[in-house]
Order: sequence, then structure tokens, then C-alpha cells
Amino acid sequence: MIEEILGTYEDETFSKPNGFDDAIIGVDSDAMRLIYSVKKCIEILQASDGMSYSEAMDYFSFNVSGTKSSDNDLPIWCEDDFGVADGVELSFELFTQMQKDIKILRTLQGAGVDNWDGYDEAMESIEDEDE
Repeated sequence: MIEEILGTYEDETFSKPNGFDDAIIGVDSDAMRLIYSVKKCIEILQASDGMSYSEAMDYFSFNVSGTKSSDNDLPIWCEDDFGVADGVELSFELFTQMQKDIKILRTLQGAGVDNWDGYDEAMESIEDEDE
């Protein structure tokens, strides 16, 4: 991606933190600032330096995105890591399926599914699986 951007904007100079070229996802052509995926930056730190997710987040926050220079040349950090909770990552496909399943469940509950034959047995089987 960086080669294409530099080729397209060959007269421009971009602020680039070292080691994160693979995290570039685009360019703000109005401000001439590179756009980086925070998720990809974290993955790079985990892979290259063997950091845990929380170590990589701390390092990124203090040493990469927290680095200050003039506001005009700072990269744009795209917060795109919304599938992480307690260190568990969800793919976009799984997250989308979970949203659909929640919608179906709420619709069934609204229609009174808890009064249907077999409901109590189904709930008990789920509870047994969770133990």
C-alpha cells in the first residue's frame, strides 16, 4: 500500500512511524496524512516483538500514537479494533452473525417463545452445556 501511495503522491512527504508500513490503510488526500489501522499496528507489535495484546496496546498508546509532533504531520490512527473484549477477537463475519442471532432471539422473546412447548427443556440444556 505504501508504495502505491508514495507513487501517487510522489511530491509529498508523509510522517511514518518505523515498522508500521503494513498497517497503512489509506491516505487523507486533503491533509496529506497517512491512515493507519490500529488493529494492524497491534498485530505487528504482537508478531514482531512477541507482546501480549495488552502489552502491545500499552506500547502503541505511549510510544507510537502518543508521540507528538506538529498536528499537521501526524498520521491518522483509525480505531478499527472493536471485536476485542478481554483479549478475545471476533471476525467481522462472526460479529455480524451474532448481531443477527441477537435480533432473532429478541424477536422470538417478544413473540412469547418462553410459553412454547420445549422452551424450559431447551434452556436447561443450554445451562448444562455452560457448566
